Amino acid sequence: MSTHANTPEGDDIDSTGGGADPLAGDPDWDGPTPPVFAIATAVYGSDAGGRIITLRRGSKSAMAGMYYLPGGIMDEGEEPYGAAAREFTEETGLRIGPLRVVGACPIWLYGQDYMQLSFAGQVEAGGEVTLSHEHDDYRWVSPAEFAAEFSPDRVAAIAGDDPRVRRLLDSLGEDARRYAEGV
Repeated sequence: MSTHANTPEGDDIDSTGGGADPLAGDPDWDGPTPPVFAIATAVYGSDAGGRIITLRRGSKSAMAGMYYLPGGIMDEGEEPYGAAAREFTEETGLRIGPLRVVGACPIWLYGQDYMQLSFAGQVEAGGEVTLSHEHDDYRWVSPAEFAAEFSPDRVAAIAGDDPRVRRLLDSLGEDARRYAEGV
């Protein structure tokens, strides 16, 4: 049996799952419930030489002292590309050109599950870095140098015995390695 659900774009989706259709909100659906994530963004903002900007988390931030990519939480009603560009500019004072999605990984942060969408784009020339209150330093590094920040020894030192922090750092490290390798 085939059922159809209309997407917001007006496309029909053919679901052949035995009659009940989770996309249509079928109350008789007895299949698995898909996970629900809030959306977070991270931006690999590169200069003309291919280096990316990383920001050091301030003393009152999660993972204080660690350098990471500009990014943040998508606001209600916002779309992911706009959220990524907004967060990049808010945290660096720089403007970024067109963005492309380069990664996605589930993370646990601030007490809930997020799906982090990683974007890449070219930083527009002529800007000056102005850090937000969340950060206290910045540096430009190669993608390989950034990926090296997530070495097993460093992850173990930061995560300690907390498996959620270890999974978070492992996911972020995998994302950084894929970006550095051009995957």
